[in-house]
Amino acid sequence: KSSATRKDCKSYLNFNGGALKTANTAFIDSGAALTKVTVYGKGGSIDITATGQVNWNVPVQRAEGRGIKSITVPDAVDVGGYAMPPVVYISGGGGDGATAHVKFDPRTGKIGREIEVTCPGWGYMVEPTVTITEPDMKTTVTCEVELTEGDQEDGGLTVKKGGSGTSAYLMVYAANTYTGDTVIAGGTFYMQHAEAIPLHSNIRLAGGHLATRGFNPSRAKLSGYGSFASWQGSRLTITEEIGFDAADLVQGRKIRCTDYSFYIGNNCKLTIAGLDSLPSGTYTLMDTANHGKIYGTARFANENPRWKLAFSESKIMLKYVRGTAVSVR
Repeated sequence: KSSATRKDCKSYLNFNGGALKTANTAFIDSGAALTKVTVYGKGGSIDITATGQVNWNVPVQRAEGRGIKSITVPDAVDVGGYAMPPVVYISGGGGDGATAHVKFDPRTGKIGREIEVTCPGWGYMVEPTVTITEPDMKTTVTCEVELTEGDQEDGGLTVKKGGSGTSAYLMVYAANTYTGDTVIAGGTFYMQHAEAIPLHSNIRLAGGHLATRGFNPSRAKLSGYGSFASWQGSRLTITEEIGFDAADLVQGRKIRCTDYSFYIGNNCKLTIAGLDSLPSGTYTLMDTANHGKIYGTARFANENPRWKLAFSESKIMLKYVRGTAVSVR
């Protein structure tokens, strides 16, 4: 990590639809392991299988600014006669992090005229210089480059912490900056920084536990099933939407506030995906345990007079109304 040969090296971890499952936590708990961790438009997934508590200090960032959209070998350049694919060199342009790969057919000795951009990079102000070599591996060819028109599409992050028993904690001290959804799929995502879940990221629980401590985060949307706890008298506020899925409700899945306060914003709405498929009955959407309390009510966004919501400090219930339902508009 600190040898002289690595002094000027940069190491990047980029997500664009991929998943990483690992017990090696160096990339998030040590700044020396990676220069930058970035999430692109298709999002990413991190499954930490290490036992015990893991500290997360390295920010997972959005791909800011423009990136490389395409790289093309000029029409005047012969793409035949290669014994192996040439290396793609990218430099300048004011950005960083872009990588590309030449497609090569060993049967014909030809390379593809369209070079595959394996990572678009970030922060490019103008087109960088991209070069490959001709078959003699000495003569340089300058390729044609096109950047994305504007800021790149941002993605979200799915996080799961494995491990034994109650020790499955991710203690997240990093100020993350991606803006897609934060999906907590397992273990505990413990916010030790107010922007551990970025300010513009919506929260989706997928069986995991979210914990906060010492501050009062506010986010636009919360959905799914799982649990939440605030410590030191703090609270979580959802301002725009609380969402559930009928398939989860049938399985008895809900959101549970296990300690201290869950606040519902004044203009918040509550939605249930697939409500028309839900069998008649009574369902618990959210409940509490220990010192947990729910404050506020939400507008029911599903236009179905057969279903009604009931709010209290300990529960949010969905109830089917039997008999005749009349809707006057």
